[in-house]
Amino acid sequence: LLLPTLAGSIAILILVLQVAYLLLAGEWGLGATRGSQLVSAIVLVTVPLAFVLGLLRAQFARAGMADLLVALQRVPGSGQLGDVLARALRDPSLVLAYWLPRFEAYVDGEGRPVAPPAEGSGRAATYIDHEEDHVAVLVHDAALVYEPELLEVVCAAVDLALEQERLQAELKAHAEQLMGSRARDECRRAAWSR
Repeated sequence: LLLPTLAGSIAILILVLQVAYLLLAGEWGLGATRGSQLVSAIVLVTVPLAFVLGLLRAQFARAGMADLLVALQRVPGSGQLGDVLARALRDPSLVLAYWLPRFEAYVDGEGRPVAPPAEGSGRAATYIDHEEDHVAVLVHDAALVYEPELLEVVCAAVDLALEQERLQAELKAHAEQLMGSRARDECRRAAWSR
């Protein structure tokens, strides 16, 4: 998205500057026109190429999201989730922070507080919601803001991974509770049979 927009803007700027130069210099002769035609041809070929490159880059990014989903399935814990996301988005500085409502703060996988990025810092925050509640935030390079569809897919994948993690933890807690209940029942039965 950014590359085609940038190429189109530069092409328009070059064409406007070219026309302005020709008007100011008064060079409407044959030599000036040939040079002008060469510049125009180069600019007009560059714009579609930039557009195609932008589309290819977007397709490769979407293909990378399929790899992300597979990688998220294999991640054993949330400690590695941030690393998987950083690789998928090609942003080694990416930080995944979890919302802790009790402390009203975001913390990284190590429990350190994570503040939202300052305006103009070159960083941006993308919030991950589950049922309209913030559950996490991605602090990443601001350039990713220009790829909202990519961020949307990543946020959905992270939400699924976090929900799966929560459900697994809940299942383990219920299993522990059930094992404890069975152990207490065994103790009661043993006490009654004496």
